[in-house]
Amino acid sequence: MKYRFKYIIEQVKKVVDTDYENIDGPQGQNKLMKALMATQSNSSGTEAITKTLVEYLSNSMGLILYGSIIFTIHPLLITFIILASIINYFVGNYANKFEHRNRDNLAPIEKKLRYMM
Repeated sequence: MKYRFKYIIEQVKKVVDTDYENIDGPQGQNKLMKALMATQSNSSGTEAITKTLVEYLSNSMGLILYGSIIFTIHPLLITFIILASIINYFVGNYANKFEHRNRDNLAPIEKKLRYMM
């Protein structure tokens, strides 16, 4: 949140000292909306980057720590854990990309179901 609020402060400063011509047209309004959307919630890009990085580092350290413990028990278990992690990553990445590509096609179905009930 600390980084997000730094960006919000910079946005406010820019809005205060910018020329009217910069935000009058559609291009300026589009830039303004993109900047506001990047900082408007906890799951926006500016805060999500830090959260994702922390999760990635903690998961990597956990994998190394628990992997080393399991490796002392049996070396085949560590290869299974690494293989399962790689498969999980690619399946999750594929599912996220599929959902992002088809979100416009999926949203009208949910709206239609609400009206039917």
